[in-house]
Amino acid sequence: MSNELIERVKRLQQECRDVLAELAALKAGKTLKVDDKVMARYNDTGPWRKRYFKNWDGDYVRTFDNGATSWSTDGCSTAYKYWRLPTEEELR
Repeated sequence: MSNELIERVKRLQQECRDVLAELAALKAGKTLKVDDKVMARYNDTGPWRKRYFKNWDGDYVRTFDNGATSWSTDGCSTAYKYWRLPTEEELR
């Protein structure tokens, strides 16, 4: 392997470590606040749904139902196994 390729691989590895650290912090709830926008789904192949964060329920993210927020909720929420932050495109 060339030195340039080795350096590129090292940079990509560091970027992956940074992303994983950011996700761990988010999962720990350190940066997610009530009503933050998240994308959630029930399983690893299901459709992503636009939701508003409510809280953590063990290893699951709990969101308000039907597009509600803490201000407009009727008290219903759903726990999802899979979640991520929305992309810039999804936020438009």
